[in-house]
Amino acid sequence: MWEERSQREGKQLYPPCDDCGVVELHKDNLVAARIYQIVRNQVRLAFNGQYSQELDLDFTAVWDTIDHCPDCVATQRNRWDVFERVVAAYHELLRDKD
Repeated sequence: MWEERSQREGKQLYPPCDDCGVVELHKDNLVAARIYQIVRNQVRLAFNGQYSQELDLDFTAVWDTIDHCPDCVATQRNRWDVFERVVAAYHELLRDKD
């Protein structure tokens, strides 16, 4: 993320903390990571009487993004694999947040 932002802005940018360094992703995870960055805040909420509680990632948003992503190969298996990776990343980071 920092490398892309540095290239886009034309200057070297540094992460705000030591733990926010650059992580090298496996090539199979690049598309899923890009889609996750797009849809990570598009969640389903439920109001329980006092406050809204986050239920899950909005799957419709994930599928719409996959449909419009030029990097997603058109095979059904590959699309499903990307979907599973995005949802798994969301649940992993949600677990870390709690």
